Amino acid sequence: MDLLWELVCSGLLLLVSFLYIVWTWIRPFDIDPSLPGPKRAKLVGVTFEEESNQCFDGDSFEWAKWPTLSLELSRRWNFHTWGGPTLNIGFGGAFFNVVSPECLQYILKDNFANYEKGRLTRSFQELMGSAVFTTDGDAWKFHRKITTTVLSRETVKHAAVLLKEKLAIVEHLLVEKEEQVFDFQDLCYKMVFDVFAKLAFGVELNQVNSMLLNNSNNNKQQDDEENQKKMDAFGDAFDRLQLYIHQRFNDPLWEYKQKFVIGERERKVVECQNVIDDFAFGIIRKALEGGGHDKQQQQQQLDVIHQFIAYCRNVDGKDPTEQDLRSFVMTFVLGGRDTTSVTIAWAIFELTKHPAVVSLIRDEVERVLSSSVEPWTYDFVDKLKYTQAVVMEVLRLHCPVPDSFRFAVQDDVLPDGTRIPAKSLVMYSIYSINHSDKVWGTNANTFDPDRFVNKMEPGPTIYPTFNAGPRVCPGKPLALMELKMTVAFLVSKFEFEDASQHSGEFDWKLVLAMKDGFPVKVRRRMA
Repeated sequence: MDLLWELVCSGLLLLVSFLYIVWTWIRPFDIDPSLPGPKRAKLVGVTFEEESNQCFDGDSFEWAKWPTLSLELSRRWNFHTWGGPTLNIGFGGAFFNVVSPECLQYILKDNFANYEKGRLTRSFQELMGSAVFTTDGDAWKFHRKITTTVLSRETVKHAAVLLKEKLAIVEHLLVEKEEQVFDFQDLCYKMVFDVFAKLAFGVELNQVNSMLLNNSNNNKQQDDEENQKKMDAFGDAFDRLQLYIHQRFNDPLWEYKQKFVIGERERKVVECQNVIDDFAFGIIRKALEGGGHDKQQQQQQLDVIHQFIAYCRNVDGKDPTEQDLRSFVMTFVLGGRDTTSVTIAWAIFELTKHPAVVSLIRDEVERVLSSSVEPWTYDFVDKLKYTQAVVMEVLRLHCPVPDSFRFAVQDDVLPDGTRIPAKSLVMYSIYSINHSDKVWGTNANTFDPDRFVNKMEPGPTIYPTFNAGPRVCPGKPLALMELKMTVAFLVSKFEFEDASQHSGEFDWKLVLAMKDGFPVKVRRRMA
Protein backbone atom coordinates (compact mmCIF):
# COMPACT_ATOMS: atom_id res chain seq x y z
CA MET A 1 0.00 0.00 0.00
CA ASP A 2 2.82 2.37 0.93
CA LEU A 3 4.52 1.63 -2.39
CA LEU A 4 1.31 2.36 -4.32
CA TRP A 5 0.86 5.63 -2.43
CA GLU A 6 4.45 6.61 -3.19
CA LEU A 7 3.89 5.88 -6.88
CA VAL A 8 0.69 7.93 -6.93
CA CYS A 9 2.38 10.85 -5.16
CA SER A 10 5.39 10.65 -7.46
CA GLY A 11 3.09 10.60 -10.49
CA LEU A 12 1.14 13.61 -9.23
CA LEU A 13 4.38 15.46 -8.47
CA LEU A 14 5.65 14.77 -11.99
CA LEU A 15 2.34 15.90 -13.49
CA VAL A 16 2.32 19.10 -11.46
CA SER A 17 5.95 19.75 -12.36
CA PHE A 18 5.20 19.18 -16.03
CA LEU A 19 2.15 21.47 -15.95
CA TYR A 20 4.19 24.13 -14.15
CA ILE A 21 6.91 23.96 -16.82
CA VAL A 22 4.28 24.20 -19.57
CA TRP A 23 2.63 27.14 -17.81
CA THR A 24 5.90 29.04 -17.42
CA TRP A 25 6.43 28.50 -21.15
CA ILE A 26 2.99 29.61 -22.34
CA ARG A 27 1.96 32.12 -19.66
CA PRO A 28 1.11 35.61 -20.95
CA PHE A 29 3.57 38.43 -20.42
CA ASP A 30 2.94 41.00 -17.70
CA ILE A 31 1.46 43.99 -19.53
CA ASP A 32 0.59 47.38 -18.09
CA PRO A 33 -3.13 47.18 -17.18
CA SER A 34 -3.62 50.76 -18.40
CA LEU A 35 -2.81 49.77 -21.99
CA PRO A 36 -5.92 50.21 -24.17
CA GLY A 37 -7.26 47.00 -25.58
CA PRO A 38 -9.90 44.29 -25.41
CA LYS A 39 -11.10 43.07 -22.03
CA ARG A 40 -8.62 40.75 -20.34
CA ALA A 41 -9.40 37.48 -18.61
CA LYS A 42 -7.42 35.98 -15.76
CA LEU A 43 -4.62 33.63 -16.80
CA VAL A 44 -5.25 33.89 -20.57
CA GLY A 45 -5.31 37.68 -21.12
CA VAL A 46 -7.02 38.68 -24.37
CA THR A 47 -6.45 35.33 -26.08
CA PHE A 48 -10.12 34.43 -26.22
CA GLU A 49 -11.74 37.84 -25.91
CA GLU A 50 -14.94 38.45 -27.82
CA GLU A 51 -13.97 41.41 -29.99
CA SER A 52 -11.20 39.70 -31.95
CA ASN A 53 -13.43 36.66 -32.11
CA GLN A 54 -15.82 38.68 -34.27
CA CYS A 55 -13.51 37.61 -37.09
CA PHE A 56 -14.24 33.94 -36.47
CA ASP A 57 -16.70 31.99 -38.61
CA GLY A 58 -16.98 28.73 -36.70
CA ASP A 59 -13.41 27.55 -36.16
CA SER A 60 -12.02 29.62 -39.03
CA PHE A 61 -10.58 33.11 -38.53
CA GLU A 62 -11.69 35.31 -41.42
CA TRP A 63 -8.74 37.61 -42.04
CA ALA A 64 -10.81 39.70 -44.47
CA LYS A 65 -12.67 41.09 -41.43
CA TRP A 66 -9.54 42.04 -39.51
CA PRO A 67 -8.53 45.36 -41.22
CA THR A 68 -12.02 46.83 -40.66
CA LEU A 69 -12.21 45.56 -37.07
CA SER A 70 -8.69 46.86 -36.36
CA LEU A 71 -9.73 50.30 -37.64
CA GLU A 72 -12.92 50.25 -35.54
CA LEU A 73 -11.01 49.36 -32.36
CA SER A 74 -8.25 51.88 -33.15
CA ARG A 75 -10.86 54.63 -33.38
CA ARG A 76 -12.30 53.53 -30.03
CA TRP A 77 -8.90 53.96 -28.39
CA ASN A 78 -8.12 57.22 -30.20
CA PHE A 79 -5.39 55.67 -32.38
CA HIS A 80 -3.17 54.91 -29.41
CA THR A 81 -1.17 51.67 -29.48
CA TRP A 82 -3.43 48.93 -28.14
CA GLY A 83 -3.26 45.22 -27.41
CA GLY A 84 -2.81 42.96 -24.42
CA PRO A 85 -1.28 39.78 -22.99
CA THR A 86 -1.90 36.47 -24.79
CA LEU A 87 -1.01 32.87 -24.19
CA ASN A 88 2.49 32.37 -25.52
CA ILE A 89 1.58 29.60 -27.97
CA GLY A 90 3.44 30.52 -31.14
CA PHE A 91 3.15 34.30 -31.47
CA GLY A 92 4.67 35.76 -28.31
CA GLY A 93 3.12 36.31 -24.88
CA ALA A 94 1.57 39.64 -25.87
CA PHE A 95 0.46 41.45 -28.97
CA PHE A 96 0.44 45.17 -29.72
CA ASN A 97 -1.23 46.98 -32.60
CA VAL A 98 0.63 50.14 -33.65
CA VAL A 99 -1.73 52.62 -35.33
CA SER A 100 0.03 56.01 -35.17
CA PRO A 101 2.70 57.46 -37.51
CA GLU A 102 4.96 58.37 -34.57
CA CYS A 103 5.14 54.85 -33.16
CA LEU A 104 5.35 53.37 -36.65
CA GLN A 105 8.40 55.49 -37.42
CA TYR A 106 9.96 54.29 -34.19
CA ILE A 107 9.64 50.56 -34.91
CA LEU A 108 10.33 50.73 -38.67
CA LYS A 109 13.11 53.32 -38.66
CA ASP A 110 14.34 54.88 -35.41
CA ASN A 111 14.80 51.57 -33.56
CA PHE A 112 14.76 49.32 -36.63
CA ALA A 113 17.30 46.82 -35.22
CA ASN A 114 15.03 45.92 -32.31
CA TYR A 115 12.09 44.84 -34.46
CA GLU A 116 12.61 41.89 -36.79
CA LYS A 117 10.38 39.66 -38.90
CA GLY A 118 11.19 36.64 -36.73
CA ARG A 119 10.23 33.03 -37.10
CA LEU A 120 6.66 33.77 -38.22
CA THR A 121 8.04 34.37 -41.72
CA ARG A 122 8.72 30.63 -41.94
CA SER A 123 5.01 30.25 -42.57
CA PHE A 124 5.65 31.86 -45.99
CA GLN A 125 8.48 29.44 -46.83
CA GLU A 126 6.58 27.37 -49.41
CA LEU A 127 5.46 30.49 -51.25
CA MET A 128 8.47 32.83 -51.19
CA GLY A 129 11.37 30.79 -49.86
CA SER A 130 14.23 32.84 -48.40
CA ALA A 131 14.33 36.33 -49.88
CA VAL A 132 13.90 39.98 -48.98
CA PHE A 133 10.41 39.63 -47.43
CA THR A 134 11.22 36.63 -45.25
CA THR A 135 14.71 37.21 -43.85
CA ASP A 136 16.43 39.29 -41.15
CA GLY A 137 20.00 40.36 -40.44
CA ASP A 138 22.79 39.72 -42.95
CA ALA A 139 20.58 37.54 -45.16
CA TRP A 140 18.08 40.39 -45.48
CA LYS A 141 20.83 42.90 -46.23
CA PHE A 142 22.11 40.67 -49.04
CA HIS A 143 18.68 40.24 -50.61
CA ARG A 144 17.82 43.91 -50.10
CA LYS A 145 20.95 44.98 -51.95
CA ILE A 146 20.14 42.66 -54.85
CA THR A 147 16.55 43.89 -55.02
CA THR A 148 17.43 47.58 -55.03
CA THR A 149 20.14 46.96 -57.64
CA VAL A 150 17.78 45.05 -59.93
CA LEU A 151 14.87 47.48 -59.60
CA SER A 152 16.85 50.30 -61.17
CA ARG A 153 15.53 53.15 -63.30
CA GLU A 154 16.55 51.19 -66.40
CA THR A 155 14.42 48.25 -65.25
CA VAL A 156 11.43 50.57 -64.75
CA LYS A 157 11.95 52.03 -68.24
CA HIS A 158 12.12 48.53 -69.70
CA ALA A 159 8.92 47.63 -67.86
CA ALA A 160 7.24 50.68 -69.41
CA VAL A 161 8.07 49.37 -72.89
CA LEU A 162 6.65 45.92 -72.04
CA LEU A 163 3.52 47.39 -70.46
CA LYS A 164 2.85 49.61 -73.49
CA GLU A 165 2.99 46.54 -75.74
CA LYS A 166 0.63 44.62 -73.46
CA LEU A 167 -1.84 47.50 -73.17
CA ALA A 168 -2.16 47.57 -76.96
CA ILE A 169 -3.34 43.94 -76.80
CA VAL A 170 -5.65 44.74 -73.88
CA GLU A 171 -7.18 47.51 -76.00
CA HIS A 172 -8.03 45.00 -78.75
CA LEU A 173 -9.45 42.63 -76.16
CA LEU A 174 -11.69 45.30 -74.60
CA VAL A 175 -13.00 46.22 -78.05
CA GLU A 176 -13.99 42.57 -78.51
CA LYS A 177 -15.65 42.53 -75.09
CA GLU A 178 -17.59 45.76 -75.64
CA GLU A 179 -20.96 45.69 -73.81
CA GLN A 180 -20.16 42.23 -72.36
CA VAL A 181 -19.87 41.63 -68.62
CA PHE A 182 -16.48 40.25 -67.58
CA ASP A 183 -14.26 40.15 -64.50
CA PHE A 184 -11.91 43.11 -64.83
CA GLN A 185 -9.84 42.10 -61.80
CA ASP A 186 -9.10 38.73 -63.42
CA LEU A 187 -7.95 40.55 -66.57
CA CYS A 188 -5.67 42.72 -64.42
CA TYR A 189 -4.05 39.62 -62.90
CA LYS A 190 -3.40 38.19 -66.37
CA MET A 191 -2.11 41.44 -67.86
CA VAL A 192 0.25 42.28 -65.00
CA PHE A 193 1.52 38.71 -64.75
CA ASP A 194 2.28 38.73 -68.49
CA VAL A 195 4.33 41.89 -68.02
CA PHE A 196 6.10 40.63 -64.91
CA ALA A 197 6.94 37.28 -66.51
CA LYS A 198 8.50 39.09 -69.45
CA LEU A 199 10.33 41.48 -67.14
CA ALA A 200 11.48 38.79 -64.71
CA PHE A 201 12.18 35.85 -67.05
CA GLY A 202 12.18 37.28 -70.56
CA VAL A 203 9.46 34.80 -71.58
CA GLU A 204 5.96 35.32 -72.94
CA LEU A 205 3.02 33.84 -71.05
CA ASN A 206 0.46 35.33 -73.48
CA GLN A 207 -2.43 35.07 -71.05
CA VAL A 208 -4.09 38.21 -72.43
CA ASN A 209 -3.31 37.21 -76.03
CA SER A 210 -5.05 33.86 -75.57
CA MET A 211 -8.27 35.68 -74.62
CA LEU A 212 -8.56 37.31 -78.06
CA LEU A 213 -11.31 35.88 -80.24
CA ASN A 214 -9.45 36.57 -83.49
CA ASN A 215 -6.42 34.51 -82.50
CA SER A 216 -6.36 32.75 -85.89
CA ASN A 217 -3.04 30.93 -85.71
CA ASN A 218 -4.26 27.43 -84.78
CA ASN A 219 -0.88 26.12 -83.65
CA LYS A 220 -0.26 29.21 -81.58
CA GLN A 221 -3.80 29.05 -80.22
CA GLN A 222 -3.24 25.46 -79.10
CA ASP A 223 0.03 26.47 -77.44
CA ASP A 224 -1.71 29.39 -75.73
CA GLU A 225 -4.53 27.15 -74.51
CA GLU A 226 -2.04 24.63 -73.14
CA ASN A 227 -0.08 27.42 -71.53
CA GLN A 228 -3.27 28.84 -70.02
CA LYS A 229 -4.11 25.48 -68.43
CA LYS A 230 -0.72 25.52 -66.72
CA MET A 231 -1.24 29.13 -65.71
CA ASP A 232 -4.69 28.35 -64.30
CA ALA A 233 -3.25 25.49 -62.27
CA PHE A 234 -0.44 27.76 -61.06
CA GLY A 235 -2.85 30.59 -60.23
CA ASP A 236 -5.18 28.27 -58.34
CA ALA A 237 -2.27 26.78 -56.34
CA PHE A 238 -0.88 30.28 -55.73
CA ASP A 239 -4.20 31.57 -54.35
CA ARG A 240 -4.93 28.47 -52.27
CA LEU A 241 -1.44 28.50 -50.77
CA GLN A 242 -1.94 32.09 -49.62
CA LEU A 243 -5.16 30.99 -47.90
CA TYR A 244 -3.44 28.07 -46.15
CA ILE A 245 -0.63 30.36 -44.97
CA HIS A 246 -3.19 32.69 -43.40
CA GLN A 247 -4.85 29.73 -41.70
CA ARG A 248 -1.55 28.90 -40.01
CA PHE A 249 -1.79 32.14 -38.05
CA ASN A 250 -4.76 30.68 -36.16
CA ASP A 251 -2.87 27.51 -35.22
CA PRO A 252 -0.33 27.57 -32.36
CA LEU A 253 1.11 24.25 -33.53
CA TRP A 254 1.59 25.27 -37.17
CA GLU A 255 5.40 25.04 -37.02
CA TYR A 256 5.33 21.39 -35.98
CA LYS A 257 2.58 20.56 -38.45
CA GLN A 258 4.55 22.31 -41.20
CA LYS A 259 7.78 20.48 -40.36
CA PHE A 260 6.22 17.02 -40.25
CA VAL A 261 3.37 17.63 -42.74
CA ILE A 262 0.66 16.86 -40.21
CA GLY A 263 -2.98 17.39 -41.12
CA GLU A 264 -5.00 18.05 -44.27
CA ARG A 265 -3.96 21.72 -44.52
CA GLU A 266 -0.25 20.91 -44.57
CA ARG A 267 -0.75 18.15 -47.13
CA LYS A 268 -2.56 20.67 -49.34
CA VAL A 269 0.32 23.11 -48.81
CA VAL A 270 2.73 20.53 -50.19
CA GLU A 271 0.45 19.87 -53.17
CA CYS A 272 0.26 23.59 -53.96
CA GLN A 273 4.00 24.00 -53.51
CA ASN A 274 4.66 21.18 -56.00
CA VAL A 275 2.45 22.86 -58.62
CA ILE A 276 4.15 26.22 -58.05
CA ASP A 277 7.62 24.65 -58.13
CA ASP A 278 6.89 22.79 -61.37
CA PHE A 279 5.76 26.02 -63.02
CA ALA A 280 8.48 28.23 -61.52
CA PHE A 281 11.40 25.88 -62.22
CA GLY A 282 10.08 25.19 -65.71
CA ILE A 283 9.93 28.86 -66.58
CA ILE A 284 13.32 29.56 -64.97
CA ARG A 285 14.93 26.84 -67.09
CA LYS A 286 13.23 28.23 -70.17
CA ALA A 287 14.56 31.67 -69.35
CA LEU A 288 18.10 30.35 -68.96
CA GLU A 289 18.08 28.49 -72.27
CA GLY A 290 19.26 30.06 -75.51
CA GLY A 291 22.15 30.83 -77.74
CA GLY A 292 24.24 33.87 -78.41
CA HIS A 293 22.03 36.07 -80.58
CA ASP A 294 22.75 39.74 -80.00
CA LYS A 295 19.07 40.57 -79.46
CA GLN A 296 18.70 37.76 -76.96
CA GLN A 297 21.84 38.81 -75.09
CA GLN A 298 20.58 42.38 -75.00
CA GLN A 299 17.24 41.14 -73.64
CA GLN A 300 18.99 39.05 -70.99
CA GLN A 301 20.80 42.13 -69.71
CA LEU A 302 17.38 43.61 -68.88
CA ASP A 303 15.65 40.51 -67.49
CA VAL A 304 15.52 40.50 -63.71
CA ILE A 305 16.62 36.89 -63.48
CA HIS A 306 19.81 37.54 -65.48
CA GLN A 307 20.54 40.67 -63.48
CA PHE A 308 20.19 38.57 -60.32
CA ILE A 309 22.62 35.97 -61.67
CA ALA A 310 25.12 38.66 -62.69
CA TYR A 311 24.94 40.24 -59.24
CA CYS A 312 25.58 36.91 -57.48
CA ARG A 313 28.54 36.22 -59.75
CA ASN A 314 30.05 39.61 -59.02
CA VAL A 315 29.50 39.43 -55.26
CA ASP A 316 29.91 35.71 -54.46
CA GLY A 317 31.84 34.58 -57.51
CA LYS A 318 29.31 31.83 -58.21
CA ASP A 319 25.89 31.28 -59.74
CA PRO A 320 22.81 31.14 -57.52
CA THR A 321 21.07 27.79 -57.15
CA GLU A 322 17.73 27.09 -58.81
CA GLN A 323 16.13 27.40 -55.36
CA ASP A 324 17.73 30.83 -54.91
CA LEU A 325 16.33 31.88 -58.28
CA ARG A 326 12.91 30.49 -57.42
CA SER A 327 12.81 32.37 -54.09
CA PHE A 328 13.92 35.64 -55.64
CA VAL A 329 11.57 35.52 -58.60
CA MET A 330 8.53 34.35 -56.61
CA THR A 331 9.09 37.23 -54.19
CA PHE A 332 9.42 39.59 -57.13
CA VAL A 333 6.21 38.28 -58.71
CA LEU A 334 4.23 38.28 -55.45
CA GLY A 335 5.47 41.73 -54.50
CA GLY A 336 4.51 43.16 -57.87
CA ARG A 337 1.88 41.10 -59.65
CA ASP A 338 -0.77 40.82 -56.96
CA THR A 339 -0.35 44.27 -55.43
CA THR A 340 -0.42 46.04 -58.80
CA SER A 341 -3.27 43.96 -60.21
CA VAL A 342 -5.70 44.56 -57.37
CA THR A 343 -4.83 48.26 -57.23
CA ILE A 344 -5.71 48.72 -60.92
CA ALA A 345 -9.07 47.06 -60.22
CA TRP A 346 -9.69 49.28 -57.18
CA ALA A 347 -8.76 52.35 -59.23
CA ILE A 348 -11.33 51.62 -61.93
CA PHE A 349 -13.86 50.81 -59.21
CA GLU A 350 -13.38 54.27 -57.68
CA LEU A 351 -13.40 55.98 -61.07
CA THR A 352 -16.77 54.45 -61.99
CA LYS A 353 -18.15 56.40 -59.02
CA HIS A 354 -16.26 59.66 -59.69
CA PRO A 355 -16.78 60.82 -63.30
CA ALA A 356 -15.34 64.27 -62.55
CA VAL A 357 -12.01 62.65 -61.64
CA VAL A 358 -12.12 60.62 -64.88
CA SER A 359 -12.58 63.86 -66.86
CA LEU A 360 -9.53 65.41 -65.19
CA ILE A 361 -7.40 62.35 -66.03
CA ARG A 362 -8.54 62.53 -69.66
CA ASP A 363 -7.79 66.25 -69.83
CA GLU A 364 -4.30 65.60 -68.49
CA VAL A 365 -3.68 62.80 -71.01
CA GLU A 366 -4.77 65.12 -73.86
CA ARG A 367 -2.38 67.84 -72.67
CA VAL A 368 0.58 65.49 -72.48
CA LEU A 369 -0.34 63.91 -75.84
CA SER A 370 -0.13 67.36 -77.43
CA SER A 371 3.44 67.80 -76.17
CA SER A 372 6.58 66.54 -77.86
CA VAL A 373 6.92 63.49 -75.57
CA GLU A 374 6.47 60.10 -77.22
CA PRO A 375 3.08 58.72 -76.09
CA TRP A 376 2.86 56.01 -73.45
CA THR A 377 6.53 55.89 -72.56
CA TYR A 378 8.34 56.24 -69.24
CA ASP A 379 8.82 59.99 -69.83
CA PHE A 380 5.18 60.39 -70.89
CA VAL A 381 3.89 58.72 -67.73
CA ASP A 382 6.24 60.82 -65.60
CA LYS A 383 4.26 63.90 -66.65
CA LEU A 384 0.91 62.52 -65.47
CA LYS A 385 0.87 64.36 -62.15
CA TYR A 386 -2.87 64.35 -61.55
CA THR A 387 -3.09 60.66 -62.44
CA GLN A 388 -0.39 60.03 -59.85
CA ALA A 389 -2.53 61.83 -57.25
CA VAL A 390 -5.44 59.54 -58.17
CA VAL A 391 -3.26 56.45 -57.85
CA MET A 392 -1.88 57.60 -54.50
CA GLU A 393 -5.41 58.10 -53.19
CA VAL A 394 -6.46 54.64 -54.40
CA LEU A 395 -3.44 53.14 -52.63
CA ARG A 396 -4.35 55.02 -49.47
CA LEU A 397 -7.95 53.80 -49.31
CA HIS A 398 -7.27 50.32 -50.70
CA CYS A 399 -3.73 49.54 -49.56
CA PRO A 400 -2.83 46.10 -50.99
CA VAL A 401 -1.14 44.97 -47.75
CA PRO A 402 -3.28 46.25 -44.86
CA ASP A 403 -1.24 44.93 -41.91
CA SER A 404 2.22 43.65 -41.15
CA PHE A 405 4.18 42.59 -38.08
CA ARG A 406 7.48 42.52 -36.25
CA PHE A 407 8.80 40.80 -33.12
CA ALA A 408 10.58 42.80 -30.42
CA VAL A 409 14.14 41.59 -29.80
CA GLN A 410 14.58 43.40 -26.46
CA ASP A 411 12.34 45.22 -24.00
CA ASP A 412 11.43 48.64 -25.31
CA VAL A 413 9.19 51.69 -24.83
CA LEU A 414 7.31 53.30 -27.73
CA PRO A 415 7.02 57.09 -28.10
CA ASP A 416 3.45 56.99 -26.70
CA GLY A 417 4.73 55.31 -23.51
CA THR A 418 3.69 51.75 -24.36
CA ARG A 419 6.09 49.22 -22.82
CA ILE A 420 6.97 46.34 -25.17
CA PRO A 421 8.43 43.17 -23.60
CA ALA A 422 11.01 41.24 -25.60
CA LYS A 423 9.58 38.59 -27.95
CA SER A 424 6.18 40.32 -28.16
CA LEU A 425 4.30 40.35 -31.44
CA VAL A 426 4.08 43.95 -32.66
CA MET A 427 1.56 44.36 -35.45
CA TYR A 428 1.13 47.60 -37.33
CA SER A 429 -2.01 48.52 -39.19
CA ILE A 430 -1.35 50.33 -42.46
CA TYR A 431 -5.07 50.23 -43.14
CA SER A 432 -5.90 51.98 -39.86
CA ILE A 433 -3.33 54.74 -40.36
CA ASN A 434 -4.49 55.27 -43.95
CA HIS A 435 -8.08 55.68 -42.68
CA SER A 436 -7.26 57.65 -39.54
CA ASP A 437 -9.12 60.95 -39.14
CA LYS A 438 -6.25 62.08 -36.89
CA VAL A 439 -3.93 61.81 -39.89
CA TRP A 440 -6.20 62.55 -42.87
CA GLY A 441 -8.99 64.63 -41.37
CA THR A 442 -12.70 64.03 -41.00
CA ASN A 443 -13.01 62.96 -44.66
CA ALA A 444 -10.45 60.16 -44.24
CA ASN A 445 -12.85 57.59 -45.74
CA THR A 446 -13.67 59.77 -48.76
CA PHE A 447 -12.00 59.30 -52.15
CA ASP A 448 -10.32 62.66 -52.74
CA PRO A 449 -7.24 62.82 -55.03
CA ASP A 450 -6.93 66.55 -54.32
CA ARG A 451 -5.22 65.74 -51.04
CA PHE A 452 -2.17 64.78 -53.18
CA VAL A 453 -2.42 67.49 -55.89
CA ASN A 454 0.40 70.08 -55.88
CA LYS A 455 1.47 68.95 -52.43
CA MET A 456 4.62 67.40 -51.07
CA GLU A 457 4.20 63.64 -50.72
CA PRO A 458 3.49 62.65 -47.10
CA GLY A 459 6.23 60.91 -45.16
CA PRO A 460 6.31 57.11 -45.36
CA THR A 461 4.94 56.59 -41.83
CA ILE A 462 2.05 59.00 -42.46
CA TYR A 463 1.40 57.20 -45.75
CA PRO A 464 2.77 53.70 -45.03
CA THR A 465 1.36 51.89 -48.08
CA PHE A 466 4.93 51.30 -49.31
CA ASN A 467 6.25 50.58 -45.81
CA ALA A 468 8.95 52.77 -44.24
CA GLY A 469 12.51 52.81 -42.94
CA PRO A 470 15.20 50.46 -44.26
CA ARG A 471 12.51 48.04 -45.47
CA VAL A 472 10.65 50.65 -47.56
CA CYS A 473 9.38 49.06 -50.77
CA PRO A 474 12.11 49.21 -53.46
CA GLY A 475 9.48 48.57 -56.14
CA LYS A 476 7.57 51.80 -55.53
CA PRO A 477 8.75 53.58 -58.74
CA LEU A 478 7.90 50.49 -60.80
CA ALA A 479 4.47 50.14 -59.19
CA LEU A 480 3.55 53.81 -59.65
CA MET A 481 4.66 53.77 -63.29
CA GLU A 482 2.55 50.69 -64.05
CA LEU A 483 -0.49 52.02 -62.22
CA LYS A 484 -0.36 55.47 -63.80
CA MET A 485 0.16 54.18 -67.32
CA THR A 486 -2.56 51.54 -67.09
CA VAL A 487 -5.21 53.75 -65.50
CA ALA A 488 -4.56 56.72 -67.82
CA PHE A 489 -4.44 54.51 -70.92
CA LEU A 490 -7.66 52.66 -70.15
CA VAL A 491 -9.87 55.59 -69.08
CA SER A 492 -8.64 57.71 -72.00
CA LYS A 493 -9.92 55.08 -74.44
CA PHE A 494 -12.90 53.42 -72.70
CA GLU A 495 -15.91 54.06 -70.52
CA PHE A 496 -16.21 51.61 -67.61
CA GLU A 497 -19.45 50.60 -65.93
CA ASP A 498 -19.66 48.74 -62.62
CA ALA A 499 -21.90 45.90 -63.81
CA SER A 500 -22.64 44.47 -60.35
CA GLN A 501 -22.73 47.65 -58.25
CA HIS A 502 -19.86 46.23 -56.25
CA SER A 503 -20.15 46.85 -52.52
CA GLY A 504 -16.46 47.62 -52.06
CA GLU A 505 -15.98 44.57 -49.85
CA PHE A 506 -12.57 42.99 -49.96
CA ASP A 507 -11.01 39.58 -49.57
CA TRP A 508 -7.63 39.39 -47.84
CA LYS A 509 -5.20 36.56 -48.30
CA LEU A 510 -1.82 38.24 -48.77
CA VAL A 511 -3.22 41.24 -50.66
CA LEU A 512 -6.52 43.10 -50.35
CA ALA A 513 -8.43 42.06 -53.47
CA MET A 514 -11.97 42.95 -54.52
CA LYS A 515 -14.29 40.30 -53.12
CA ASP A 516 -15.69 38.02 -55.87
CA GLY A 517 -13.83 39.98 -58.55
CA PHE A 518 -15.01 43.13 -60.32
CA PRO A 519 -17.61 42.56 -63.08
CA VAL A 520 -17.63 45.47 -65.56
CA LYS A 521 -18.92 46.54 -68.96
CA VAL A 522 -16.78 48.65 -71.29
CA ARG A 523 -17.56 50.93 -74.21
CA ARG A 524 -15.17 52.66 -76.55
CA ARG A 525 -15.09 56.40 -76.13
CA MET A 526 -16.41 58.36 -79.09
CA ALA A 527 -13.70 60.42 -80.78
